Amino acid sequence: MAGLIFIATPALAETEASSWNSDFKINPGGRIHLDTLGSFSSQDVPSSFDVELRRLRLSLEASFKDETLFDGEINISEDGDVDATSLFIEYAPESASYSFLLGQFKTPNSFDEMSSSNDVALNERAAFTSVFGFDRRLGAALRFDDGRNTVMAGAFTKNINEGAFDGGYALGARATTAPVMTENQILHLGASLRFRKSGGESDRFDYELDPMAPKAGLSPLQTAAQASSDMFAGFEIAGLTGNLWAAGEYAYLAPRETAQSIVGDFHAGYIEAGFSLGGRQTYEGGELGGRTVDAPFSDGGPGALFTAIRYDHIDFPGTQGKAGRQMITLGVDWFASENFALRFNLYCARTRGLTPPLPASEPYSRKETGFSLRSQFLF
Repeated sequence: MAGLIFIATPALAETEASSWNSDFKINPGGRIHLDTLGSFSSQDVPSSFDVELRRLRLSLEASFKDETLFDGEINISEDGDVDATSLFIEYAPESASYSFLLGQFKTPNSFDEMSSSNDVALNERAAFTSVFGFDRRLGAALRFDDGRNTVMAGAFTKNINEGAFDGGYALGARATTAPVMTENQILHLGASLRFRKSGGESDRFDYELDPMAPKAGLSPLQTAAQASSDMFAGFEIAGLTGNLWAAGEYAYLAPRETAQSIVGDFHAGYIEAGFSLGGRQTYEGGELGGRTVDAPFSDGGPGALFTAIRYDHIDFPGTQGKAGRQMITLGVDWFASENFALRFNLYCARTRGLTPPLPASEPYSRKETGFSLRSQFLF
């Protein structure tokens, strides 16, 4: 009997080790976005040119029994600075449609913002996602996803790279539904809210929109308002059918407790459409998913072509429509495979604003035209 026990014990240990190895999975990865940027000379804007390492990110996903997920991602800037982008643990009970998240991740707002920068239709997201300060923050959230409907709500402090416990917080929620979801057709509807509070007088929110032209010496579009709190509401719609897709959003933000007297709120939105040849734009979990390539270049195929056009606008408050930006962007992307793409964008933007210093300033108008070429590597 002792001999039997002696023989069986290693076998049992080997079985347990094998079970542990099969339950525990590690998936390293990353992305590189290298941008070549240029603007065309006009009466308002000088010509300019720049090459920029937009993103260099290294990621690590680890899961155990498909229930607990650790997701970590760091970004390395051109100057060599290292910041934590995402860093969270997600727990999803077996066979459940809900999960709990704890760590640093995005507040649940906007279809364009929630979709990965690898998958969005154009190289730059809609203007309001930057002006309204959508970002990753340290927090906790509950998420529900049954494949057709999603709900996510959470409470957050600040970004861990900016002093997560220095004061200030945000509350966010988003709900989406796909009333039509077949193999070839999807209709997406969604809405989201966010309330945020600054950490004090020295931590008020600025609302600025950077110029499109790189290194042209242009001032950002800004408002005199510096708010201690604000409220965002957004509405989303998107549709995919075959190799065609379209999406649009309306975004509203109300700044409150402003340092300067200001009347009105922000209004913004966009509408875009696109089509593909030799591939498909996918959708998953209330967001745009990755792009598929039917015949990758590495296998002797032509790759896939994706094109998109977007009209994007934002109106700044207190200016009776005299400050803001309207922009049209055309994108043509060649995906050699799902891991490598060349993404070319042409844009034409009309910006109306007020010259600094604010609020004692003069109105101005400028036209910006230019391009961006992104080399996108995923690994």
